[in-house]
Amino acid sequence: KLAAALAARTIVLINLFLLRYDIELLGQLNRQNPTHSADFKPIQAINPSDLSVNEPVPQSHILVVEDESDIQQLISYNLVKAGYRVSFADTGEEALAFLEQQSCNCILLDLMLPGAGGLEICRSIKDKPHLSAIPIIMLTAKGEEHDIILGLEAGADDYITKPFSPKILLARIHS
Repeated sequence: KLAAALAARTIVLINLFLLRYDIELLGQLNRQNPTHSADFKPIQAINPSDLSVNEPVPQSHILVVEDESDIQQLISYNLVKAGYRVSFADTGEEALAFLEQQSCNCILLDLMLPGAGGLEICRSIKDKPHLSAIPIIMLTAKGEEHDIILGLEAGADDYITKPFSPKILLARIHS
């Protein structure tokens, strides 16, 4: 939704720029050929701040379920820089407790966690009707074909292996 709102705002601003350019060009043509100036009716300028696309977009909230602090810091830096609000859980149990108290727009879930593993947590989230619509992206070092299939069958919406590109991670979250 955030990407769509930003794209819509960009399109509106480009169209306003082009409209302004067209009006200036038409004004120049009318000054060069005054016989048509009576046909020209000025268009009232549109203030971009009056358009609804300029209203603030609610900040998306990402829950990162990861037990390694270095990876937490890398993810946090990139997500905050991209405008996301980030919360962390070091274990699957912490993630489930968090989700019972707060909402989020997306979950980044490691497979190898202390206590309950990522597959079990993913299934648990997808089995709860009030949580099942939250997209889950597995972010894990397990990159074998059968691991990916298990993750997707457990309910993950996407699967990214470590090491990962922060740009690709952001692109997958945006989609």
